[in-house]
Amino acid sequence: MKEHDYDELVSWQDILDEIMAGRTKGHRCPKCHAEGLNVEKTPARVSVKCNQCGVTFEGRLQL
Repeated sequence: MKEHDYDELVSWQDILDEIMAGRTKGHRCPKCHAEGLNVEKTPARVSVKCNQCGVTFEGRLQL
């Protein structure tokens, strides 16, 4: 993993922890700090997108 990738993952960690705990609303974008990230979560994957700046995070969940 590249250092830039690791730094970006760290910036998403708190948000992802809350999403995994079931809190999918009220998060701020780690890049532009806008409120209202669009969160889609299924048992196998999570997708988060900022409606303001367009930054995204997608990941697969291991069961």
